[in-house]
Amino acid sequence: MSIKQTLFMLSSIAIISLFSCDGQTNSDKISSQENEKSTVSITDKSKVFLPDMTLDIEQFGENEIKKGVLLAVHNMETLQINKIDKLENPAEHNDAHYYLLREIYKGENGQVVLLSRTSEMESIAWMISYNSKNELLDYKTVFYDEWAESISQISSIIQNNRIIITKYNLNLENEEETTTTESFYLNNSLKFVSENDSKSTSKKVEF
Repeated sequence: MSIKQTLFMLSSIAIISLFSCDGQTNSDKISSQENEKSTVSITDKSKVFLPDMTLDIEQFGENEIKKGVLLAVHNMETLQINKIDKLENPAEHNDAHYYLLREIYKGENGQVVLLSRTSEMESIAWMISYNSKNELLDYKTVFYDEWAESISQISSIIQNNRIIITKYNLNLENEEETTTTESFYLNNSLKFVSENDSKSTSKKVEF
């Protein structure tokens, strides 16, 4: 079954109307996964249109991250989840569920979807692009929350076709919290391009 057929089947049970406008165990592992993806061409400066959305801890993380269609095994194979969610110990995530939340872009060059995984201890969401041949092109982690201790979190804002990703990490050993923000856009090749505006702040915390 192609991605197009999968999305059509899922949309027939109202996936697109779920919300209108709107992991690994830490953000370091997530970042290392993303560094292994294909190299982005920075020669294509055209931006793909994306709907404005807020993927935050309070609203998205509590309410919307499960408001999608629960994926069956064949759906996961079609969407090539194994190339995106590279779990080191899959047996530790036997309570995980994957949801196709919505399709946020579709054109002659391919499509972009929002997909999530939830479990008892953590939740994660990706923005994923595929070409017109249903081949995986690129992806970014746009949400992450470790429910057990909330030591690692990722939230995102999509506005004016920019994807602004904020990563928070609390290091218990040195009692320091770090917040890093970076923005991206999707070019016409459906690859994520950094705007090279990364900002990071750190501060000591008291327990």
